[in-house]
Amino acid sequence: MGATVSVNTSNHLKIERDNSKLLIGGYSVKGQAYKNASASSEVIPEGTVMGRIASTSLLAKLDETKTDGSQYPVGVLASEIEVGAGLTMNVQLCIKGDLDKSKVVVATGATLATPIANIQIADRLVGIGINLLNVNQL
Repeated sequence: MGATVSVNTSNHLKIERDNSKLLIGGYSVKGQAYKNASASSEVIPEGTVMGRIASTSLLAKLDETKTDGSQYPVGVLASEIEVGAGLTMNVQLCIKGDLDKSKVVVATGATLATPIANIQIADRLVGIGINLLNVNQL
């Protein structure tokens, strides 16, 4: 989210914010490998919560029903990607920072309130340094 100072006098400061972005501030983005194991091309939207398959160290869309490591969040996809069938590509993963909560999604249809081992996905994201903010409250 960008902030623009439009008026700055000794008595008045006006800051205009762009609330249309997923990444709000103080964020860190890191390149990580993702493999599309399906037989067709796939598009993964910006804001998708990602996990990591322990045996391969590859990213996967978080799936709370799995037991391969991908059930735990490691970050949030920083931009939409399209990956061809069977291909591996480097994707930009937000690993910490302030994010617009309304733009963060779980691919399986779960919600941020869905518990994994008795801890909600939202709380697990906070635990790795991702703060989910309601931008309409800024």
